[in-house]
Amino acid sequence: MRPEAKTLLSLGLVLLSACASDGAPNFGGSWQPVNRYPSAAATTPTYVISARDASLRSLLQRWSTQDGLQLDDRLNQDYPLPATLTGFRHLSLPQALLALQTLYAREQVMLELQGRQLLAWQDGAAECREATC
Repeated sequence: MRPEAKTLLSLGLVLLSACASDGAPNFGGSWQPVNRYPSAAATTPTYVISARDASLRSLLQRWSTQDGLQLDDRLNQDYPLPATLTGFRHLSLPQALLALQTLYAREQVMLELQGRQLLAWQDGAAECREATC
């Protein structure tokens, strides 16, 4: 047999024997894995305004569906969402509703969470109808 063939055969046998070895030993002691993740991811719902939200009414409908709430919409009209709300993000629904209520204060839009209901109405609507604004 030629020396090159002997070398290749020896190398092949060494590689095959390496694959047949036992696995890594189970080290005991205080060693622990570095990356330990919880079994269930903790998700915090955020209330954001996305590009698919065309108006205030559609936004409130999406949020109420997201949280399993009933939307009681008594607004006289629907309002467009201004482009300035691109960075709108809140961690709780009451905070998000307060921010929207502040934004639409001129139109007297009132937004409130009562139990499992999301209420939307206009505060001055009754006076306006009686006085025929």
